[in-house]
Amino acid sequence: MTNTTISIITPCLNAVATLGRTIASVAAQTTRPLEYIIIDGGSTDGSLELARNHPAVTRVVSGKDTGIADAFNKGIRMARGDVIGIINADDWYEPETIEYCTAIMQDESIGVSHGVLRYWNGDKPYAIFYPNQESLLKEMTINHQTMFVRRNIYKTQGFYDLNYKYAMDYELALRLFVAGVRFHTVNTVFANMSLGGTSQRHWIAAYIESARAKSRILNKPIASWLYCLWQIMRTTTRRMLLRMGQERLVDTWRKKISVMCKDSL
Repeated sequence: MTNTTISIITPCLNAVATLGRTIASVAAQTTRPLEYIIIDGGSTDGSLELARNHPAVTRVVSGKDTGIADAFNKGIRMARGDVIGIINADDWYEPETIEYCTAIMQDESIGVSHGVLRYWNGDKPYAIFYPNQESLLKEMTINHQTMFVRRNIYKTQGFYDLNYKYAMDYELALRLFVAGVRFHTVNTVFANMSLGGTSQRHWIAAYIESARAKSRILNKPIASWLYCLWQIMRTTTRRMLLRMGQERLVDTWRKKISVMCKDSL
């Protein structure tokens, strides 16, 4: 048993409309993190001032980066905690998330802990996304907003790959999973996410990047690209069904068949 410490990182770029909620969710934790680092990409909308003036924020670094993966890596290199969590500037934690994580990560055999994600559509809860780490070889079936990774795992297995713009979280999770890092699922809501994020707006590009990662890490290019085609067809069909008002059919698919189990709220 050890006294595990947690560092939290938030990458930010012109997110003043949502950053306050993210910071407040860290400030409201029942167990406070060792440190809270904001990595700002050069905001001009007041985000930087908001971060610098909030007492919950330990450190703010501002400067141009090459993308989200680069911002993640900057924060990871600065972090001093045993375990690192990353929450984006338009997402937010549940109040007991760090308390849960601190308790779980006392077990030093666990390299990555992660939980359930709640989607929001505006100010209304939309769906619950349950993780399924055993299907990581297929696609991103855990919630990166809920992931907490040991700092020494980054040192031994590598950081986020700058060659990925939309699926850098999947590339990392798959690489760690294949390397034998122990993942631990917590069946409680760790984080919240608003619909309409970067990966959702660029979902085809995210699928293509995921296929690239699988081809390289699993050395199964044909199977990886065939699965990518299936993902594109699946998502296209789902979107078409939703436009046709077939929400119940989509819900049944998500609950009974999909490897990414979601319950509508």
